[in-house]
Amino acid sequence: MSSLNAFCASFCSFSFSPLSFCVLLLTLYQIKQKHKSNTRFYYQLIELFPEFKKPPISSYPPLLNPKWFIENEETKRDSVVESKVTNTMDLLQSSVCHEAKASHNETMATNISLRGSEVDKAIPNAESLKDSTTSLLFNNNTQTQRDSKKDKEQLIHHCKDYKNETIHNTQSHFRDSAPILSYQDIPAELAWEMNLPLPRRYNNLAILFGGSGHAALLNFLRRLNACMLYININNGLDCKSLYGKLITNKIELLCYTEWTFSSYNNEKILSLMDSKVPCIMLVRDPIARMKHEVNHGRPKPSNQVIYKLTELDLAVDRIYYYKDKANNIDQTPQIQILDFDIYGKINIFQYSQILSKIPNLDNIRYLDMQEIVGRRTFDTMVRLSKEFGLPTPKEEDRGFFESKINDQYRYLLPITFKIDDILILVQQTLSAPKDKIDITSALELDLCGLKIGFFIVTSLESKLLAKEDLESTKSKLQQYIIALKEKTQSVESNKVTEQQILEYLKEHKEARNIYKKYFDEGFVYIKQMRPDIIESWKYYQEFEKMCEEMDSENKKRIYAIKSYQNKLNTG
Repeated sequence: MSSLNAFCASFCSFSFSPLSFCVLLLTLYQIKQKHKSNTRFYYQLIELFPEFKKPPISSYPPLLNPKWFIENEETKRDSVVESKVTNTMDLLQSSVCHEAKASHNETMATNISLRGSEVDKAIPNAESLKDSTTSLLFNNNTQTQRDSKKDKEQLIHHCKDYKNETIHNTQSHFRDSAPILSYQDIPAELAWEMNLPLPRRYNNLAILFGGSGHAALLNFLRRLNACMLYININNGLDCKSLYGKLITNKIELLCYTEWTFSSYNNEKILSLMDSKVPCIMLVRDPIARMKHEVNHGRPKPSNQVIYKLTELDLAVDRIYYYKDKANNIDQTPQIQILDFDIYGKINIFQYSQILSKIPNLDNIRYLDMQEIVGRRTFDTMVRLSKEFGLPTPKEEDRGFFESKINDQYRYLLPITFKIDDILILVQQTLSAPKDKIDITSALELDLCGLKIGFFIVTSLESKLLAKEDLESTKSKLQQYIIALKEKTQSVESNKVTEQQILEYLKEHKEARNIYKKYFDEGFVYIKQMRPDIIESWKYYQEFEKMCEEMDSENKKRIYAIKSYQNKLNTG
C-alpha cells in the first residue's frame, strides 16, 4: 500500500498539460474498448467451438501459474534473509579468528620475554601452537569447501530435477488439457484460413511433375485400384475441399502435381502436408522434359467432343502450339518458346525447393521416368506396391503396364461421332471403356496401324448395323481413320528432339544461363541422394559439358581481349 501511495505521489508531482492529459485518457479508453471487443470475440468463439475454451489458471503448470511467481518472490525474500544470516555468521567467525590470532600473538610475546633457558622450552610449544592453529584453520577451510561443494552439487541436482519435473508437467498439461481438433466440427473454409494441417488420413505422398510421365504413372496406379486423391492447383482445385475429401476418405496416395510453383496456394498446401509419410518424387532428364513441353501442344479453346460425320476436318484439327509470348499459335511445335515467359521465365525444375516446403517427410523415393517405360514398368510397380503398401499389380495386367501409352493422340482422342441418335466413341484401345463394346471388326474398318477402337453401347449395336446407309457410314468412318493417321504422322514428324533443344541453348546464351541456374538450384537434393540418376541423364550431362566448354571459351576470349588491351596501353 505504501508503494502505491508513493507511486501516486510521484505521478502527481509531474505536471501535465491539459492536452497531454486528454490524450492519456483517450488512450486508456481505447485500450479498455479493445479489451472489451477481444473479450466479446472470445466468448463468441467458444460458443461455436467449445474446445477452444481456455483452461482455468489454477490448472496451469507452475511456470505459467501466477501463484508460482508469488511463491517464488517469497522464496527470494527468504533467500535474502538467509544470505544476511550467513554474512553475519561469517563476520562472527572472522572476529573469533581475529581474537584467537591476537591471543596467540600475546602468548608469543610473553614467551619471547622468558629467560634463555625457558625460551628453548617455549619455542617448541610456540611452534606446536602455531602448527595446531594452521592445521585447525586448514581443516576448517577444507571442510567448509567440501560442504559448499556438496551443497552446490545438491542444489544443481535439485534444480535439474525441478526443471525436468516442470517440463514434464508442462508437456503433460498441454497434452492432456489441449483440445483435440475435430475436423468434423470445423468448416473446410475455416480450417484453410487457420492454416490447419491437412487431416492425416493419407499413407503416402507423391510429388509429380508435368513432362515427366505423370499421366502414365497415374494410369498405372489406377490400374492397381489404389485409393488416390489428386491435387492439381494449376487446374483450379479448390484447396478448401481437400479437408472434406480427406475426412471422408482414407487415402493410400496423396498425389500433388506441379508445373510452375508460382502460386501462394502451392507453397501453402505443401506446408500443410505435415503427416510423417514416405514420398515418391517423379523426375526426368530436364532436357527431355523441355522437349516434351515444347511438343505438348494445347487443345483448341472451342474443342468440341461430339461431331457429325460431315465434320471430319474439324475432328482431326483439334490441337495447336504457341509460337511466341503474345500467344500467337501455330500448327507445329516452336522451339523458341523456351525463351518466352511461358517456359523460360517459369522454373519448372524446383525439386529441392518443393521438398524443403514439406515438413516431416519420412523417406523420399526418387522415381526416374525411365523406370516406368516399357518392360521395366511392371517390375517397378511391383516394387512400389511393396515399398508403399499399395495393391500388387496382377500378372494378367503385365501387357497393360509394359505397353506404350502413345501421346500422339493427345487432344485428338477421345471423340464421339453422332449418327442420328447413335453415339460412337473413338478411343485408344488401352483406355477402352468397360461399359461399351468394340464394333471395329463388325464395321470391317482398316485401322491403318492405329491403336484405336470404335465403341458403342451394347443395346445400340444391332440398330447401327441395321441402318440402310450403313455402307455410307462405314465409308465416312474409314475416311476419318485415314485423316487421323495423316494427322498423327504430321505430329510425330514435327516434334522437336533433345538434340535440337541442346543446339538452341548453345546458340542462346541468356536462355542457357537461365536453365543452368534452374538446374543447379533444383537438383541439390537429388545429386546428394541419387547421383546415379543424375549420371543416367544423357542429355543433361551433354548440357553440363556444353556449359563448361562455353564458359571456358568465354574466359579465354575475355583473357585474350584483356591481353590485347594491355598491349595497346603499354605500346
